Amino acid sequence: AEDSASGNAVGLTRAELQLNQEQTEQAYATLQHINTDKPGQNQVNLMMLEASSELNDWHQSLKILQALEKKGAMPVEKIRAKQLRAYANIILTAGSTSSLEELKDIWQSVPKRLKKEFYLLEVYVSARLKFPDTSDCELMIRKVIRHSPDPLLIRLYGLVIGQNPAKQLSYIE
Repeated sequence: AEDSASGNAVGLTRAELQLNQEQTEQAYATLQHINTDKPGQNQVNLMMLEASSELNDWHQSLKILQALEKKGAMPVEKIRAKQLRAYANIILTAGSTSSLEELKDIWQSVPKRLKKEFYLLEVYVSARLKFPDTSDCELMIRKVIRHSPDPLLIRLYGLVIGQNPAKQLSYIE
């Protein structure tokens, strides 16, 4: 066990140096190796989170965040902010490279508590505007701006086309 612990310490130091020298892929590989030997260490997970974010591997970031959240290894607000960033990047990528169905599936996979965040809703609706039939977005935005008239959401509401454009226009006025 002594050798394993010192090996982990050496590996962590190596990964830290690699991250500092912007050798992110190598650092990530080093961290994965440590995590395979001795899974679930908070410091390793935190460094893997940093590396996966820098590599734009947002799905991996979400998995790591989930593990950190279960253990209470990071403040809830910080986890939420990083989850929002990851989901926003996944949505943005899907909006420009995927089909409408894939984009909708991604939105369905977003936890309910995060769907209520204006920022994420704005990112999703902006991505949805690249595809036809945004009537589902009209309803989503209307529910939110009824209680919280966010200026950007109001602007997006004017860009989506609901099932009843006349009713939508009178609502926005």
